[in-house]
Amino acid sequence: MERLATTVFVTLALLATVASGCNVYEGLYEEGKSENAEVLLEDARIALQQDRPQEAVEHLRKALVHTQDNNPLLRKQIQIKLASAVLRAQSINVLSLKRIAENLNGDATGNRAFGKSQGLACLFPAYHEQTPFDPTEGIDIDHLGNPDSEAALAESRDLVANVFTGTYIFPCSDEGLDQAISSVQQQGLSNGEIAEALVDYSVALSTTAYLDIVGVGGGNASFFRVTSPAGEDYFSVCFPSAQICNDTVAESRAHLSGLNCSTRALQKRAVLLNSTNAQELADLARDGYQKAATGLENPCYER
Repeated sequence: MERLATTVFVTLALLATVASGCNVYEGLYEEGKSENAEVLLEDARIALQQDRPQEAVEHLRKALVHTQDNNPLLRKQIQIKLASAVLRAQSINVLSLKRIAENLNGDATGNRAFGKSQGLACLFPAYHEQTPFDPTEGIDIDHLGNPDSEAALAESRDLVANVFTGTYIFPCSDEGLDQAISSVQQQGLSNGEIAEALVDYSVALSTTAYLDIVGVGGGNASFFRVTSPAGEDYFSVCFPSAQICNDTVAESRAHLSGLNCSTRALQKRAVLLNSTNAQELADLARDGYQKAATGLENPCYER
């Protein structure tokens, strides 16, 4: 009789739990197995906190599939987090961007030398002081340029562009960026989420542009830090012949637009975060872009 009473009590307790809406199996939930997009987004955040970016990517891809069409804010939040995760899965981050900016800035005054570019065709006059340097220093170009990394860079750019415009076109002008940021703020994105999207785009775009610049001329280019007689420092390039220089100069300049766009995005990010560190990074990147623009916009000078 006592055993029967105990059984009845347990049964009633379980029924009460189910009736109250609690999930008695909640403790058995396995990360990433939900079909609820918000749960999967949270799973991805946990995976990223625990340095498991590839698992986060899988959770976020699944979350996008299960995001309802009537929840555009959640879709944008997932896209932003996925843009971060695909980069992290390939070890591409803001440190990569900072190193690129440092290489573009450089120190043209440390070991000045003349005559290093003799016999070449260069995008700077021979009488400017010049120091040859390796633009890949501190950067794993082979890793950044491999197919998986290139796919991650492209996907991250596309995801962020879609967040701001609903297309694959990112608004690169100051006016366009201001309008896009205002629009997604009105849709409910926080400044922190917008800042994350902007830095992801800047990292992806800067890395792509820098890879293209370093690879200009089919890998036959030589790179120099240059100082004009007026004391202006800049980043420039030489080629084995005048023909290669003339054939390649337009390609060299085309990559500047990516650096320009990414540095504008970093400036907007710094304002959103009201952060000294973010502003310092934005200024470093902008200075690097301007030094590259000065050096790559010159005509070809044959030695």
